[in-house]
Amino acid sequence: MFGETDGVPRMTGRAGPSRTGERTAGLNRHLYGEPQSATMPTMPMKSDTHSSQIIVDLADMKASNNPLSRMSTYALGACVAVAVYDPEVRVGGLLHYMLPDSSIDMERAFHNPFLFADTGIPLLFRRAYKLGAVKERIQCKLAGASNVLDPNNFFNIGLRNLTAARKILSKNNVTIQGEYIGGLSGMTLTMYLMEGRIVVKLPNGGEFGI
Repeated sequence: MFGETDGVPRMTGRAGPSRTGERTAGLNRHLYGEPQSATMPTMPMKSDTHSSQIIVDLADMKASNNPLSRMSTYALGACVAVAVYDPEVRVGGLLHYMLPDSSIDMERAFHNPFLFADTGIPLLFRRAYKLGAVKERIQCKLAGASNVLDPNNFFNIGLRNLTAARKILSKNNVTIQGEYIGGLSGMTLTMYLMEGRIVVKLPNGGEFGI
């Protein structure tokens, strides 16, 4: 999945002129790096050399090769943040996805693949590669999957999101080197690209490194 040309999960659809098939084909083109439509989220490949904070919204992904930058994402409840970092070239990337599987709404996945684990995680790694990261050097960490709105685990969205990330990463031989997951409160994650340090902050003032 995370190589340059192979392994990204294909979204299957019926052949022919159906809208489902067309959306599926379009999503596959996005994941495989073919020309993007105007609705596909795009990001610059180069960063400046000034200190900056990069905000990653819900259902969003950013990557940077600026070692003076820090990347933050907020309101991590049942969502999961996937952070990747190559310490040799100081390239970092951060994905904040909300749902585990794009098959539940392929039209939404077509317009924003960062909404889902199975479409967002491959693009996170591809973007890091384009900035100079190498798979074998990448450090990968996870945060989120809490039960803010589901204390009784009735829907298990957090657990399902976490399980999806673990399965995708394991299938592609990516070791998860740290996690801060679960609980009943939201959290904020910040990654400092100078050294790859990741800090999770809780609403009660608690602060933890992963």
